[in-house]
Amino acid sequence: MPFLRCISKIHTCSSAASKLKTERSLTSLTKTQQALFSVLHLVCLNCQNKEKDYLRNHAHLFEKHMFAVGHLSLGYLFSRGSAKLLGTEINLPLVFLLSLIPDIDIIIPILEHRTITHSIIVAILLFLPLFAFCRNKAVPYFIALAQHVIVGDFLTGGTYGGGTQIFWPLTSANYGLPIGILSGTNIAIEWGSFLVAIAVMLQTKDLQKLLKSRLWTLSLFVPTLTVLLPPFLHFPLSVPLVLIIPHLVYLGLFALAIVTVFVQLCEISDEQTLHKRAET
Repeated sequence: MPFLRCISKIHTCSSAASKLKTERSLTSLTKTQQALFSVLHLVCLNCQNKEKDYLRNHAHLFEKHMFAVGHLSLGYLFSRGSAKLLGTEINLPLVFLLSLIPDIDIIIPILEHRTITHSIIVAILLFLPLFAFCRNKAVPYFIALAQHVIVGDFLTGGTYGGGTQIFWPLTSANYGLPIGILSGTNIAIEWGSFLVAIAVMLQTKDLQKLLKSRLWTLSLFVPTLTVLLPPFLHFPLSVPLVLIIPHLVYLGLFALAIVTVFVQLCEISDEQTLHKRAET
């Protein structure tokens, strides 16, 4: 990633410059050494400027929200846990979709990020009819949606004066903890939740259920095409190298589930065609 390479260069440049200053003053350097030092100094300044520009232009990628891995994993774990407590089942594709749906404001120009779609008040209002008709069955899906805001984005929401308008429209105040998205704390949370989610999926056989789902599985197109796939289609990557593997695992699972649905639909279509031909 460019800005990381620049940081490395800056450290090297600074170390070299400090060494030169401690060994001898600049005035005692030869003309060749002075020229080399000037070039070194310009490289340092150039790298510093590139780093600042990159962080400023890509702040929305690195310091404004948790990565998709965390949202998907936490959404699944909280939803699965609540479903077990309430004695209900969950639709896995719908759970994964709801875990990421608040970030739909990123692709809607008229919406400001982390406002209406990240409001717990709006989420409650939208789910009131479902609570009335579906009762306990609606709770795991509400939790999958709500955790995106009150857990995932709250953890990394307060960095550099950002935040999430959790109680919009009652207040436009931003809430969140100042945990950087690239910090060791957040990376540990993302990796930890991912490993636990995969372990639970294997234990509960949810992975098999995911691959056996039918039409609802097509809803995985949304997180696949909007969140999981785009980071790998441009350079620099908007996902740190340490989280590449979890992203690829989710991307592979969702892609396999979608392909499985298309294969099943094709098989059904072939069977219907053969049946019609047999009747004629």
